[in-house]
Amino acid sequence: MPYNKEIQKRSDDKRKDCLIRKEQLRLQALKPESIKRRVIRDWKKRGVVTNNYDKLYDDYLITNTCQRCENIMEGKGQNKKCLYYCNEFLIFVCNSCNWRLNRINIIMNNKK
Repeated sequence: MPYNKEIQKRSDDKRKDCLIRKEQLRLQALKPESIKRRVIRDWKKRGVVTNNYDKLYDDYLITNTCQRCENIMEGKGQNKKCLYYCNEFLIFVCNSCNWRLNRINIIMNNKK
């Protein structure tokens, strides 16, 4: 029996270590510098090209109204803050305007 208890204890310890590590990673992801790094990485993946990503991110943080419809951008859904990028044309827009602008861009490209 002592052998089974020892195996069970090791298994419990591994489970606890795993939960602790997951919590540490979750807390790390919530730090402002981690969020900034993730947002800039996503912009680069989507093809956003700029000379100064740090300045662009700072502008992103201080922009609270859509630069197209002037609605307040907050939270998720239609009012989520987005970066619209088309041929070196960068503006911060709400999710609704971003969807509309991308749709217009697709239609215009298909007409060519």
